[in-house]
Amino acid sequence: MSDGPGHPEPPAEGPPSGSELARRVEALAERAHTLAEATVRGLSPEEAVALASGLDAANGVDASGLGWWVLAVGAALDPDDFAAREAAREALLETVRGAGVLLSENVWVWDASGRALLVLATLPTLTRAGRVAERLRRKGLDVAVRRELPERGSAPDK
Repeated sequence: MSDGPGHPEPPAEGPPSGSELARRVEALAERAHTLAEATVRGLSPEEAVALASGLDAANGVDASGLGWWVLAVGAALDPDDFAAREAAREALLETVRGAGVLLSENVWVWDASGRALLVLATLPTLTRAGRVAERLRRKGLDVAVRRELPERGSAPDK
């Protein structure tokens, strides 16, 4: 359907119009700018992509219902050495408590970094998680923000 004289409908399978190309270039430039800003703010590549994809926009929560973890980062772990792993966890707990952070439970996270990771908070938006992380860094903690993972064995809501 046409928008009237002088605005013919573009062909269904043809190349995009000049205005469509301009719109796409603007969208890509905006996304690149967002990624660059996120990198300057110290976000991981995954966090930067999530931010640029609009997961933290509008209502602040994406359709998955997953939030953002604020994690205390500790020493490297040897997954095959139980005693060393426990020592790294205990040292991280001591550091967290020393910064005045008290947790109702200790939730440990594993990732490819091979470090002790303790969940300090789960927040609905990357922006809020970033603010909390910054406050904790000012208390002397090594902190990372990562996307919350679904609980093991849980199925996504449909």
